[in-house]
Amino acid sequence: MNAVLQQHYANMISSSVEWAEMTPGHWEIQHLGRLFRESSRRASTRTELGYPILSVSIHDGISDKEMNEEELDRKITRSDDRSLYKVVEENDLAYNMMRAWQGGFGAAQVNGLISPAYVVCKPRTSLPSRFFELLLRTPTAVTELKRFSRGITDFRLRLYWDDFKKIEVAVPPECEQKQILAFLDYETAKIDALIEKQQQLIALLGEKRQAVISHAVTKGLNPDAPMRDSGVEWLGEVPEHWEVCRLKHNVRDGGIQMGPFGTSLVNVLREPAAYCVYGQANTISGNFINVSRWLPAAIFRGLAHYKLVPDDIVLTRKGSLGNCRVVPKDVPEGIIDSDTIRIRTHSGKLDPKFLAKLMHDAHYVSVQIDLNRRGAILPGLNSAVVGNLLLAVPPLKEQTAILLDLAKRTTGIDDVINSVCDQLALLNERRTALISAAVTGKIDVRDWQPPSTDPIQATKPEVA
Repeated sequence: MNAVLQQHYANMISSSVEWAEMTPGHWEIQHLGRLFRESSRRASTRTELGYPILSVSIHDGISDKEMNEEELDRKITRSDDRSLYKVVEENDLAYNMMRAWQGGFGAAQVNGLISPAYVVCKPRTSLPSRFFELLLRTPTAVTELKRFSRGITDFRLRLYWDDFKKIEVAVPPECEQKQILAFLDYETAKIDALIEKQQQLIALLGEKRQAVISHAVTKGLNPDAPMRDSGVEWLGEVPEHWEVCRLKHNVRDGGIQMGPFGTSLVNVLREPAAYCVYGQANTISGNFINVSRWLPAAIFRGLAHYKLVPDDIVLTRKGSLGNCRVVPKDVPEGIIDSDTIRIRTHSGKLDPKFLAKLMHDAHYVSVQIDLNRRGAILPGLNSAVVGNLLLAVPPLKEQTAILLDLAKRTTGIDDVINSVCDQLALLNERRTALISAAVTGKIDVRDWQPPSTDPIQATKPEVA
């Protein structure tokens, strides 16, 4: 690939496309409306009504995956009436009007149905739409798409067809588009294989870390401590002096609190205000600084019962059940949302940091959460389930000792995980840069020939 990256077009000219700067001289400047036409056709035939329902994601393009939490906040509710959906056919380009400025484009690989709020763009010729998916997801293109979107704030931006069709792009000949796609398929497959290896390593290190923590918070630090049967099959033996009790007996009055009903948060603000609304994304990431929803003082006062304070524990109710974090000291004032549970421990009985280790890493707690999830009528956790979790609780002084010991023992693992994550970030940056360079004419791949080796094999080191 290094040799290809050094190949540049001999004739580069200043482009009339503002965001493209220089483009190969033989590439044509076209409005997207000359390349695509809008289609608003709804499903009507029996065959069409049986198509899979697809979504357009900023991460995956077009897929039949459920939308992740990032999209859930502004998703369009799926209807049982399939005749309301637009038909998208293989090689159509589709985009999410609300996410176009973040790269929410996809080329359909199969026939399907998508939300009527999405835009379907049908190629006017046989051009490969996937080339334009990659082009419109590049960082420079996303900047241009945002410029053409309408809305008073980022959260209200919409890219309408009438604006989309006016955007200019530099377009190589169709045969060259296909050559670029073949090159990228091969080279990104190599990068993806390396990314998968790094992800597998992170998963293995995470399992090792969890095993260390789970053993310490379940059996303690003293291997010679007298043990007793806990009376609970999936907990087994615990140190004799530990108390086996339910979580609700180790919290303050009202210490386990589900977030408010969603109807209480219909008037959240999308611009910074006095009070924050914290959700699952904050809990999963542990980042309580980056928020996207706020409340004015008047609404916050009515919802103060759901307020977060330092050393509270926040727990995810849906999706990744049981993810939890201890609220940091400097958290901006705010409340939890409806997908979150707040736990406020009794300071004399249970250290919140120790409880967080139990909730997040102790195998016996995850077993209980899983059993309750499978037996529940409604999806997700609730305050009763959380309150009835059985815990093995050492004296407070011993909790502190365990936390200090774990901090030392997991530091090395954490350092390796962070290092691998850094390598993973570099690989993703390399992938993005390679795609951008190829689809914008920064490198010339016309003479590239697919190697005889499989791209996955190409990532394996040679054996001497």
